[in-house]
Formats: sequence, structure tokens, C-alpha cells
Amino acid sequence: MSGHISRSPRRRFIAGGLVAVLLLASSALGGCALLAKPERGATPPAGDGGTTPPPAPGGGTLEVYPKEVMAVYEAVKTLNLGTSVIVGNETFFLASLGRQDKGGARVAIADVTTSGSKAVVKVRVTAATGPKAASVYTPIAVEVAKGQYSEVEFIRTDGEYFPILRGAKGPLAAIGESNNIRVTGLSLEAGRLTVTGLARVFEATVSWELRDGSAKVITKGFTNAASGGPDWAYYEIKLTNVPTAAAKIAVFWSSPKDGAPLDPVELALPKS
Repeated sequence: MSGHISRSPRRRFIAGGLVAVLLLASSALGGCALLAKPERGATPPAGDGGTTPPPAPGGGTLEVYPKEVMAVYEAVKTLNLGTSVIVGNETFFLASLGRQDKGGARVAIADVTTSGSKAVVKVRVTAATGPKAASVYTPIAVEVAKGQYSEVEFIRTDGEYFPILRGAKGPLAAIGESNNIRVTGLSLEAGRLTVTGLARVFEATVSWELRDGSAKVITKGFTNAASGGPDWAYYEIKLTNVPTAAAKIAVFWSSPKDGAPLDPVELALPKS
């Protein structure tokens, strides 16, 4: 069975990033969250840099999202990517522009077409027009469709490529991150080290180094993420017999030009 969603009455818009989000946890909602949002069609004041807060309670409609969707929203709002969340017999599609150095950028889901387990999401991106800023998070666009769609593709309406989150497993929230490397999990048990995360790197190659307390490299290696950049993709590092002198792990990617470490994330190893 195939389907087509366009101008859906269930299309949603979540204000995010530097925008203050009203998130109200309520057990009465059975694991859902209430989110204040601007009325559809609302536009920011002239000169707005993408940081207009949503209306106070009563100033806009209240939308209900499952906690699984809100967890993903919070985790990816700083990243430029498209992803989806299946909850029951509904699939939620999220498109994020992440951090921007100018205000005014906008993203919207223009159309969703479905066939079998596949969905194609068309994303409309409006370029930033505001002044330079240290860091601006743009709102995330959300659409929901009935059915479970495990194969999702995001396409920009202007033909440009829109990055996708690929191969993600487990929690997506960062415990350490840089521009292109995110660490989402770190555990050390009986000399066995596991590091998980997301990366947007050249040829999907994620490098790592174990370092002692004085930053001396003890051992190093690499692993492959599920995909190369510009997509964000899951990676996993599994090491056994970790030296007792190891105090930190650094995760980075290597410059294609000279092999220099780029975007390193260094974390202290937990106690075994």
C-alpha cells in the first residue's frame, strides 16, 4: 500500500535550540509531553535571528508528543539531519538544521510519500538571513504518518542533499561532543571498554587513542561508522584488556590531507 501526505492537518512545528521550549512532563499523559508552539503560519518579527520564544501557555496551541519523540528531538536539535521515530503504529519524521552561525534559517517538511515500509520525506529549507551569531539552533520540523516505515529517505525540494542519521542504536544524547564527533556511551568493565556515538566524518573512519594521565598515547586505532559524511552515523569502539595505565580516551577523525586529528572528544575512563 502506498500513501501521500501533503499539507497534513497533523503537521507539527517544534521551536528549538536557543528558543526556550516549554516541556511539561505529566504522568497523566502516559509518557507524553506537552509542547507550546506558535500558531501555524506565525512569522517572527522583522530582524528576528531565529530566537523568538514560543508563546506562553494560552498564546498558542498545545501539542502532545510521545516521550520517545521528545527524547530524539532533544538529542538531535544541535545536528543537521533527518531521522524518524516509530511509536506504536505511527512514524514521526524529524528534520533539523542544527547549529547555524546566522539567524533566520527555517526548515519545513513539504511532503511525505509512502510505499510498503518505505517513506520519502521532502524537506524545504530557507537559508539564514539574520546577522552572524555565535550559535543559533533552528526549529525542527516534524510530520507524523500512520504506519511503520523503517526505510526513510530525506530529500530537499531544491535538489540539494539532506543528511540522514544512519544506523543509530541506543541513546543519542551526548556525553561529550565536538563539531563532527559525538560520544553517547562510555563503559569499562573488567578491562573491556565500550564507546558508542555518532560521527560525521570522511570515509566513515573514526579514530581513537588511549592516553595516560599525562596525555601520552598508550595505544590507538580506528573503527568505521555506519556511513561517511555528510550523514551522521553510528559508531562503536570495543576494546579488551585495556591497559591499567589508560586514563582517558580521545575520539576524533583524521585529516585526509596530513592525518592530523580533527574535532577530538577526550573523556576520562570510568572506574572499572
